[in-house]
Amino acid sequence: MSPPHHPRAASLRRHLCLALLAILATACAHRGAPAVYPDLDAAQARPSLVVTRFLGTGELPAYPECASKDVLCMDPAPTWIKLQARETVYGASPPGTFFASTTSHGGRIDAYGTPRKPMLMLLLAQENNWVMVRYARANLDTDSQRQLHVVLNNSGPYWLPCSVRELREDITDPVLAHASRITREDYEQWHAESHADSYRVEGQFAYPRYSLPIARLQAHLAGKALSAADFTCGADPG
Repeated sequence: MSPPHHPRAASLRRHLCLALLAILATACAHRGAPAVYPDLDAAQARPSLVVTRFLGTGELPAYPECASKDVLCMDPAPTWIKLQARETVYGASPPGTFFASTTSHGGRIDAYGTPRKPMLMLLLAQENNWVMVRYARANLDTDSQRQLHVVLNNSGPYWLPCSVRELREDITDPVLAHASRITREDYEQWHAESHADSYRVEGQFAYPRYSLPIARLQAHLAGKALSAADFTCGADPG
């Protein structure tokens, strides 16, 4: 005699199987992710600037000292980011697909939305470990000639050498201007008070005035022997 059929039990088993398959698929897709945040030697780590595409992210274990009741850790746990390397602007090239670890007060890189645009990242490498310097990434936009730009809303990324600030150009390409515009509402909320000189306002949109072309950045840094300490230009200007 067959056992009675329970539709709800069968549905529960299906959902459990689908959840398990999703977990296994995620694990396979991100096989090779670091197990812990790497302990790099700052004096030995090599800097690289790389154009990347976001592929995935996940959390790493918290720092061991955070387990102590006498230690208050303000940051969330470190995270890993799975990336596709599109172009190396300076330094050693990572593998075509690679993992970088990083830290942030906001947690995962996708906490405020999945990154859709290519990104310029400052990475430190030692042996097979890659670390994205804290907050050292910038979205990239494309002009009509398919050239990449860091669109500037201030004097420039604080995690690049100061000499790079001389490379900025006026945005005259209409495709780049359209790709980088923001709504007037966002401009007034986030930029009008501190970065008004970096925008022109027309109608319901605000258009950044300047960009840093990746091709110019690459040519400027070519042949220079730079350490990780050279990649800074004062504090984060906000």
